[in-house]
Amino acid sequence: MRWRQVILLYVAAGLLAVDYFRAGTPAEEPTADRQARPRVLQLDLATVSEVMIEHGGRRVVARRDGDGWRVDEPAGADVPPDLVHAFVSAALEADEIERLGHDQERAAFGLDDAATRVEIRPSGGPPETLWLGNVNPSGTAIYARRLGDDDVILVGRALRLYEELIFQALPQPEVPADTPNGPVGASEPLTSPGRPV
Repeated sequence: MRWRQVILLYVAAGLLAVDYFRAGTPAEEPTADRQARPRVLQLDLATVSEVMIEHGGRRVVARRDGDGWRVDEPAGADVPPDLVHAFVSAALEADEIERLGHDQERAAFGLDDAATRVEIRPSGGPPETLWLGNVNPSGTAIYARRLGDDDVILVGRALRLYEELIFQALPQPEVPADTPNGPVGASEPLTSPGRPV
């Protein structure tokens, strides 16, 4: 390499460094057609005093205890307070990914009697109620519906993850081993033909 080429490369590198430090890192410019997604629930985390999660005949009620959470129902449940906090935070930060409308058949989205019912109560106010249904076909979100709004919406899947972790932390009921559909002692393999997996 000749000396002239080396000097030109140093000059180019110096100009690029000056341009970088003078302008700073480029920020993402907002576009007019890009709008923020609306929140599913319009509550402030600081005002929330109680949360209730009900699914499949099981119910969890947690109440604010200072800066943390205490599970009151079922009695003696050992659910980590941080897990309850994560669930409430995820519910309050959830955005409407997509609104599918109200002319949909709720059972097709898991929003019938089998849905998870979530009530989040602020101090001194009525609760906000949200039903969580099935996971969408791509597996990236879940179907949901708010009380007072008949539209089916898509929300992030983090809510389902925290819900499952909370219910896994509860004492598990005994599983009968002699039932034909029991997962432990089924009389036929779980993957037998004609049996749903």
